[in-house]
Amino acid sequence: EANRLFPTTSLPAHWTLTMSHRRRVAINAVRNRASKPPDAIHFRYKAVSGKAVANEPQSMWVWPGLQLIGAGGKCQKGILTTVVACSETEIELSTGVKLDPQQLIRSTRLAAALTHASCQGLTLPGRVRLETDSPNMTIRHLYVGCSRATRADLLEVG
Repeated sequence: EANRLFPTTSLPAHWTLTMSHRRRVAINAVRNRASKPPDAIHFRYKAVSGKAVANEPQSMWVWPGLQLIGAGGKCQKGILTTVVACSETEIELSTGVKLDPQQLIRSTRLAAALTHASCQGLTLPGRVRLETDSPNMTIRHLYVGCSRATRADLLEVG
């Protein structure tokens, strides 16, 4: 019923909500590469050998204006923030926090795609697209995802 009421369009989504961290990482990687300006700086994630990390960090292109979401540590989990300034050695966020590249990667995530679990409590301005093809999707996930959009005409369920 939600698919019928809020069909997906060909318009670009500002936000994509998905069930899987793997899918979140893939969408964010594509969108990050596609939207990077020529002066963006690439920071590579360096995994700590033998240590599994929940909500896996990822390498990213960074530039002023890039929107990120806090993942804990130096940045409060679930809080949207924007890169204000960046160099090869320091990134300043709109929250006032200054981080080195590895702190940035560990403490934030790209925010174009979020998991349903991590979007609770957020208001997402702009077009919100929900991916509902997971066998783990429930009516509660649908409710949480739909309630992130600010207007019905900006919600897409696919």
